[in-house]
Amino acid sequence: MAHLMTFRTLSEKVFKIPAPDNLSKETYRVSESRDHFERAISLIRKLAWGARIADWDTEEKNIFSGAITFYSIDKKKIRKAVFESLTADQVITLLQQVHDIDWLWFNDTKKEWFSELISIKAMASLLDSKGLWVIRDDVFDGTAEMMKWLMFGQYVNSSSIPMHIHLGAMVSTYRMKDVCFPNGIPMNHLLPVIEKLHVTSDPEIFKLVTDTMRSNIDRGRTGPDVTADATEYLLWSNINNIPRYYRLPFIKAIYPDPSALVINPECWTKLIFPQDMLCNTWDEDGDADVSSGEDIPDTPFCTDCAMGSDEDHQPPCTCTRRFHMDICSWLMKESVPIPASFWERVAYYNLYHLAYFLHVDKPKLYSLNIPHSALLKCIQFDRLAFAKFLVQFNYTLGDDFRGFVGSGGEQYTPSAEMTAILQLVNKKRRREDVANMQSLVDEWKEQLPGGFHIEICNHLHSMYK
Repeated sequence: MAHLMTFRTLSEKVFKIPAPDNLSKETYRVSESRDHFERAISLIRKLAWGARIADWDTEEKNIFSGAITFYSIDKKKIRKAVFESLTADQVITLLQQVHDIDWLWFNDTKKEWFSELISIKAMASLLDSKGLWVIRDDVFDGTAEMMKWLMFGQYVNSSSIPMHIHLGAMVSTYRMKDVCFPNGIPMNHLLPVIEKLHVTSDPEIFKLVTDTMRSNIDRGRTGPDVTADATEYLLWSNINNIPRYYRLPFIKAIYPDPSALVINPECWTKLIFPQDMLCNTWDEDGDADVSSGEDIPDTPFCTDCAMGSDEDHQPPCTCTRRFHMDICSWLMKESVPIPASFWERVAYYNLYHLAYFLHVDKPKLYSLNIPHSALLKCIQFDRLAFAKFLVQFNYTLGDDFRGFVGSGGEQYTPSAEMTAILQLVNKKRRREDVANMQSLVDEWKEQLPGGFHIEICNHLHSMYK
């Protein structure tokens, strides 16, 4: 292995850069002339080859100062031109010279030089741990600032920076990774990283994210923990940001032992309905013109299936890629219960294909736990296909079904089609017959023996249920 370089820290800086007030912007802006630009580039490159700023004359110092301090667009052009032809060890030599500049207003500009991708790669490959600690403390004033600048550079609040490329360089060696992420990715930067996972295949980035999330979730083993809950929310709500072939292995890496790290049942709802709302999407083109008396349309689970359907309302989605079937199978295998919130959304969106898959694929002893509220949602929104699934596979709660009253006392009236599917006509007719029989018994109760009258009433009551 090549000998690693270190990075020195000095008690006194070797060069005090001229302050902007002492320079003429018109004279020292590199964009004023090609000759001025090339001279500035040449001067800065000499630093990478071992030249010392202290040996320059006043004019050269002023040219250098103007080139690296005036106007961000010029500064970025300067850095790109300088780094273009340098080797990794020359980059380190240049950064050491830049580090030695002493000027209060130069601090952020200095961080920009260290945050260039070529700088990160050079530091990761050539510097030892001690040298990286010096940069962390002297240039960035600690781990948090170093990580933020190296990941996002001067575009901390911008999504245009190719952050995943910088992140890959930051985790390319264990020394760099330990300095930048001693405790994993902080929560305030975890979401931006997850949102970019679909554009990277770097295994070290995925390992960093899974290690961070597993550690955060582990905090919740001993009791309620905000960080653990927030991490699980990020994970299950952003599965679609992870490449398909990585999703299940990614989850298994975070939950290597599901019995030790208990998976929150709400993961089912967030997995299939990542917007965490009943209305998963909103088709703006299908908005109602309420001023003309149009009804508010159903909000489709899948706009593709909605556009290709001839149905008047909520077509069942057949895009199995949205159902994460492999993850659903794993969750059932690990006995993660399905919450009522999941089934209520499945009923609203009429997702009988998904329900049928779960019914067929579930382990023998696993219960789908379809609640009474899901059937009420079918009746409320007239979701015939899902209601048919419930009836066909005996999920209608059988004799325990007690009518169309919600938990809040709200009444639901089934359509004629729904009544036929749920076979409510036969039930209604049976109850009418029983009621007629009860009236007849009551009419003749004086002629019936007392014990016989009570017994026959009990039987009729059982038949009425």
